[in-house]
Amino acid sequence: ALYTSLPVPVLCVERRDGEVVVTSANAAYESVFGAVPAGEALSVAIPTDAERESYEMALCGDEPTQVAVTRSGVDGSNWEYALTLVPTSPPGVGDSTFGVYQTG
Repeated sequence: ALYTSLPVPVLCVERRDGEVVVTSANAAYESVFGAVPAGEALSVAIPTDAERESYEMALCGDEPTQVAVTRSGVDGSNWEYALTLVPTSPPGVGDSTFGVYQTG
């Protein structure tokens, strides 16, 4: 996938059987937030209700959106991120969304 080589954290999720699950994360995401196994429920992978709700809303939309989120990194530091959520609908896949985290 194109986002795997991006230098910023990216998380991809999709809706499967009514549940939102992680499909993949790039190396930058894993180095900042920790590893997230494919198939893990979004409710386990994402620590805050507001952030999870943003992913849920993006899955129902068709335009990119941006929200501010605060996340703790694996080193314990808290950072504010601009989270850009990009809904996609690849053939043969249900609703999916990429979340791109950027510090400002």
